[in-house]
Amino acid sequence: MQITQKRALAIAKALGYTGGDAVSDVSKFLADTDQMVKISESPTAISTKALLVNQSDAKSVTVTQIDDGDGMAEESYSASAKKAKTITADDVSAIVKSHIDDVAKQFAARPTLEVTGGESVEHAVYNDQAKEGKTAFKNAKTAEIFLSMAVLKSGAGNRFEGGAEITKNAKETLKKFAPDVHKDYSTGVGSVDVLVAPMISGDIIRLFNSFGDMAAVSNVITSANDQEVIRYRNMTETRAVTYPNENTTVTTTDTDFRAYATRLRMAMLLSRVSLSALKFSRLSLADEIATDFARDFAYAEDNAALNGDGTSTYGGNIGVLGQFAAIGVGSAAGATVGGANWGAHTLDHFATLMGLLPRYAARRNPVFVCSQAFYETCMMKLARAVGGVTMNEVAAYAGEAGPRFMGRPVVTCELMNQTSAAAGNTIDCLYGDFTLGLDLVRGGGVQIETDLSSGFTTASANVRGLFWHGIQAAHGIGTTSARGPIVALYQS
Repeated sequence: MQITQKRALAIAKALGYTGGDAVSDVSKFLADTDQMVKISESPTAISTKALLVNQSDAKSVTVTQIDDGDGMAEESYSASAKKAKTITADDVSAIVKSHIDDVAKQFAARPTLEVTGGESVEHAVYNDQAKEGKTAFKNAKTAEIFLSMAVLKSGAGNRFEGGAEITKNAKETLKKFAPDVHKDYSTGVGSVDVLVAPMISGDIIRLFNSFGDMAAVSNVITSANDQEVIRYRNMTETRAVTYPNENTTVTTTDTDFRAYATRLRMAMLLSRVSLSALKFSRLSLADEIATDFARDFAYAEDNAALNGDGTSTYGGNIGVLGQFAAIGVGSAAGATVGGANWGAHTLDHFATLMGLLPRYAARRNPVFVCSQAFYETCMMKLARAVGGVTMNEVAAYAGEAGPRFMGRPVVTCELMNQTSAAAGNTIDCLYGDFTLGLDLVRGGGVQIETDLSSGFTTASANVRGLFWHGIQAAHGIGTTSARGPIVALYQS
């Protein structure tokens, strides 16, 4: 807007100008103060006009034109400065806290996403995946119970606020999904284990078996003791069948039972998880913990079942390969020699191997056990090289599913030999009925506990898994003079 020199000078002086009356000086001052000019009507008198000039919200000048009836306008100018408020650290804290409280109230006020039946969306998604076999547990309820028990089994972990909150949530979960467990929790962890075991043990065992290669073909025994005595009938003996005449004494054949004591050893696995995951991703974390522990313990069980040599590395267990080594692979009646490497093995070697298996085992459910590398590099190579018949006729019977060779199932386990030209007497392949020759003894399921206090400085929780198990394979490989239900093909 345009104003007169007199008005401009008056406004400038009201704003603190002390220079001369030159238009250029006054204009420069007003320009330097970066003014924004606004004209408004006064609400108190129609004859009064006010010119308001704001100086960066720090000072204001009011110019009033007064019409006293003589036709001449007189002007008065006044300036006022706004007092700046001093902001302290407490003021900043109060403002930040106010914003946080507002956000927290908005978050708490959000409605819980639910679907039909009052089920949360998270649970509904998990249950849908469970129906497709993509989860560790059969439903979201079981997963919640499992993770809550993992948190509460230590009975502690409240040294810091996060641990107390997680423990509280775990108890509330049990109160909702497993009221009997929640009610009796104060009586001790032991009583809780008994109550909660049926709810989750089936899922844990299913997971365990899905990862264990040897559990799929062996005899799995659950024991309530730290030592299990297992008795076997001598399968190599035959009982005499006679045709007695009347009033003739029948010849008695005693059944030969042999007892093997299997001691269960404790295996332990220690891992660490994020407290954020424990707090905000309960279902996915429950799956992750259960799956990881089941897979790792199953691997340890397979390792002991095959390679165990009686040392502490395998919990004192002696596995199938360890038993063959103990009597001497080359001396075992149930072992046959093949080529010096995988490429030197022939179909005749495998035919000899299958022919070694005693009749009582061959008529049941014999399988080959070898590494995936041996199956693809040796067995399938032989199958592809056969002339006159199709590869499928050598690899499997028509219509059969899964890896097969010469009509029998093949179980691949990465704990078997994976080296083509290994040392002499290295067993490449096992064959037989493992339900008759290998016992996996387990002391119940996997016990999982969580310590929320140990990871205070890293905002994490230690998760410990315990598993009691034992291996018995002494009756499976026979002796130097008698073959057992498991035979072996080894390198020369």
